[in-house]
Amino acid sequence: MPDPADRPHVVFLTVDSLRRDDVGCYGQLDIEYDLTPQIDTLADEGARFDAAISNGPSTLYSFLASQTSTYPLEDEEHTRNRPFLAEELSKGGYETAAFVTNPFLTTHYGFDRGFDHFRDFTGSEADDEGTAGLKRDFMDKLNRALRRSPFLYEIAKGVKNFSSAPFPRAGQVNDEVVTYLESTDGDDPLFLWAHYMDPHHPYLPEPEYRDLPFVPSLSKWEIIRLSAKIDLIKRDDYDRTNITDETLSNLRALYRAQIKRTDDAIKRVVRSLKENGLYDDTLLIIASDHGDEFFEHGSLGHSPQLYDELIHVPFVVKTPADHETIESVEGLMAYLDIPPTVLDFAGITPPSSMRGESVRESFETGATDREHVISEYTYWDDRITSLRTPEWKYIVDYLHDREELFDINTDPTEQTNVLSDTPDVAAELREIVRTHLDAEGEHQSTAYDDIDDEMRGQLEDLGYL
Repeated sequence: MPDPADRPHVVFLTVDSLRRDDVGCYGQLDIEYDLTPQIDTLADEGARFDAAISNGPSTLYSFLASQTSTYPLEDEEHTRNRPFLAEELSKGGYETAAFVTNPFLTTHYGFDRGFDHFRDFTGSEADDEGTAGLKRDFMDKLNRALRRSPFLYEIAKGVKNFSSAPFPRAGQVNDEVVTYLESTDGDDPLFLWAHYMDPHHPYLPEPEYRDLPFVPSLSKWEIIRLSAKIDLIKRDDYDRTNITDETLSNLRALYRAQIKRTDDAIKRVVRSLKENGLYDDTLLIIASDHGDEFFEHGSLGHSPQLYDELIHVPFVVKTPADHETIESVEGLMAYLDIPPTVLDFAGITPPSSMRGESVRESFETGATDREHVISEYTYWDDRITSLRTPEWKYIVDYLHDREELFDINTDPTEQTNVLSDTPDVAAELREIVRTHLDAEGEHQSTAYDDIDDEMRGQLEDLGYL
């Protein structure tokens, strides 16, 4: 094992719900405004992965893969028996610190394992206007009572979120991240993970970000009612004709304002790394857990689906200054590959439980050699699985007995199911999925088991329940 002084610092900055096509360096933005100048700069200094695929469409499933290098559903105990990346780095002499803002990333799910310093922000609300003192218990009861009526639910949700978002802003998180970076002496290698919630709905930009040129002029009440539609659309009786083109355009603009704020937060961390003499020796990773949908497949936010707007994610890495890096990496990369890659840079052998492979060589070669990526999700009694190859995307939904096959090269937005036109391809991919599922065994989601009332309230605020 290398001497600790010779190992890079690792800073892992993750952004909830960040879509790949809203990150400027991927060249797909349809507005004349750079939402992510800091991420784009890091991509110029390092590498962007063009086909990074999350192994699940939700925070819990994505991070189980990116922190343990195991498939989300291969162990009924979820996180309990899997070595975490932070544990392996800690055993290797790393100082470890985490700053988390999503209820699925808390001690309850085991994500504190391996961290010397674990700051859990869940339960902390943004207090943009100093009026975040509305009583959660009362508002939760009102919320549940009025959920039966879409109109009244919009009102209840609006009152609840009027003074604050249900998660801390990136600036609040960074206050502690920067303080921590200032306190470290740099003698031991550092692993720091910070997760930003800002692009997650409800999309409630602060005033300075509501003034961005691409954001329409909307009252705060209009903004709140718009965001409530993301929860309402999950109701079977909701009239989806309420989701007009104007609604989608306004929601996307508000969402993008949140992305700009998050990029500004990342810029502040980069500045702190430089001011504290850590930047040149740091492996800096920018990643999203999943994207958000804007009606590409009939829904909003991140519903239990495995289309690319949710799982084809941005992944940007700035390597240490002494490491040669190519600007763009082609080929598939799974989130399972993150822990082995980080451990490879740290000179630590991954445990045998890790399923992924290091992609360190691809920073020099410009390509990975992964043949496919499997993503999966369970939602109550349903289980869906997808298999992505460089050319094809196969999705199977077992509860609804539905299969889909898309030609990614000719149909990147996955609108035309060619399953019946290409039976040989479908049969081949179906068999790979069956082999994977046989190895995993049957599994029902336990994500919501044994949660207390406070966590249940937090998950409801974020639209998970």
